[in-house]
Amino acid sequence: MTRRLPLMFDGSAGALHAGEASTGRVAVIVAPPGFEDLCSHRALDMLADMLAEAGVTTLRYDLPGTGDSLGDAADPLPVDRWLASIAMAVREARRLTGVEDVALIGLRLGALLAAEAGARMGDIARIALLAPPASGKAYLRELKVLSRVIAPVAPPPPELAPAPFDGFELAGFRLGRECMEGISNLRWMGEPPARVALNLSPGGASPNDGALHVWEGEGVRVRRASFDGYEKMMCDPTATITPTGALRDIVDFIVEDAPAGVAAAPRLLSTTMAGDGWREDAIAFGDEHGLSGVLCRPIAADDVRAIIIGNAGGVRRIGWGRQNVEMARALAASGVATFRMDFSNIAGVSGPDPAIPFHYGETVHRELIAAMDALSTFGFGDFTLMGACSGAYHALKAAVADHRARRVISVNQLCLDWGPQYALPLNAWMMQKAGDVARKRVAADENLSELARLRARLAAQAMVVFKSSAKRAYHAVRALAAMGGGSEADSAPSQPERDFLTLAGRGVRIDLVYADADPGLAELERWFGPNGERATALPGVTKAIIPAADHLLTPRHARAMLVDILADAAPGEARAEPVRAAG
Repeated sequence: MTRRLPLMFDGSAGALHAGEASTGRVAVIVAPPGFEDLCSHRALDMLADMLAEAGVTTLRYDLPGTGDSLGDAADPLPVDRWLASIAMAVREARRLTGVEDVALIGLRLGALLAAEAGARMGDIARIALLAPPASGKAYLRELKVLSRVIAPVAPPPPELAPAPFDGFELAGFRLGRECMEGISNLRWMGEPPARVALNLSPGGASPNDGALHVWEGEGVRVRRASFDGYEKMMCDPTATITPTGALRDIVDFIVEDAPAGVAAAPRLLSTTMAGDGWREDAIAFGDEHGLSGVLCRPIAADDVRAIIIGNAGGVRRIGWGRQNVEMARALAASGVATFRMDFSNIAGVSGPDPAIPFHYGETVHRELIAAMDALSTFGFGDFTLMGACSGAYHALKAAVADHRARRVISVNQLCLDWGPQYALPLNAWMMQKAGDVARKRVAADENLSELARLRARLAAQAMVVFKSSAKRAYHAVRALAAMGGGSEADSAPSQPERDFLTLAGRGVRIDLVYADADPGLAELERWFGPNGERATALPGVTKAIIPAADHLLTPRHARAMLVDILADAAPGEARAEPVRAAG
């Protein structure tokens, strides 16, 4: 059984993965920042578990200014802090386990940072470089191409436009000008970072091959291999498919020739850090403490209310563009406590096939109930459940099942009653997403030939036409199925209606929040009539529209509006005349 022990050190947040048996080697995983972190998080978390099961205790953490760590990537000179944090993570891994033999694992920019940090330390046993870029400058160019592909958002009207930002933004994640300059200056160093190196590159071609040859001349044993499954892992957080074969290869490399020895049982882990007006505690909870979250609360907190924020699709608890972290700290500074958590399908294996995350699992809502149980030990007893997309679905289900939920905030909920009619298009979308992104990246890359870009654009347009036709056919079939319901559908409320009636009858407040053109609005109308009027007619049910926003609330003004809704976190008042469910 693998244990995930949340920890915080020197302003960084992460987890120590420890197995029942151990060797005399520990590992530190350096993840990339931003959008690539969202895509790869589930795979790297699974890699840490696999290493722990194989006897290598593993520290996985967020770079400063990213994830749950302190700071912001838009801050000046984060690259220096990133390199210093890797050395600190190595020291922390050694301190916690008593093991000196360390392996570094870096993905994308994390590979470039891990190599430089390893060369500076000079005492790393092994290093695994996963999909390394040719240089920091090449990495930034790839991000700029990706920004034209991943969730491009139309600029908001002038009255909603944010203040000018000197830097670069991708999927809501920002890199400041000085951060970009620091990344641009990163090169592959001639000095070896470790005695043995593994280099996994998509397609087998190593963009850092020059450095690998230099290291070999210095006596380093270098292995080169293809990173199979990389594109499907990095195409989208919700569509990510874990490359289990590549993970096994990495584990075999890290475990090979591990010295004999036993890591000490980790003790004295720090799980608390503080900022301007807020304090955060990393918490493990649930069966065997297999779930984790971060409680963010005011420094002087005596309120029993808390907002629990679940995942949105495959997006881990930091949120799209790190918005959940920013929202939590802003709310705590104004007196509102929050708990952001990861469902089990984000942090580990779920469903019969561990390669495919199952976001609408029947039991996921119970993990929100487990979070309420955990927070009750901290004195909380009045809960608001907030979720976006599939997270909203689970929040509603948990509120129906547990009377401690007094308010639900549902953001851009795409599904009100999960079933096969949703599973088919979701699975089809997941399977084609990687190819879709690859074609669009080629079409947007200005450094490629015009012929290559033209071919990619034609392929992408053909896929759009195909998906549009398939979508029309799917909706037509679904409409016919709904029409075939007959008198039974007319005489009894649907499951979404029963859920809303149950919550309204208990006096639970439900806030339905949508971007102005979100497809979730059509789902609401499907079950509750034009404009969702049968839902909003119930006591305590409101609908709010956020203008000029996308499904993931990427624009800054959209996030600010959501914070205003969350700040009004008073629970719903008891209803004088509770609504009665039909029958």
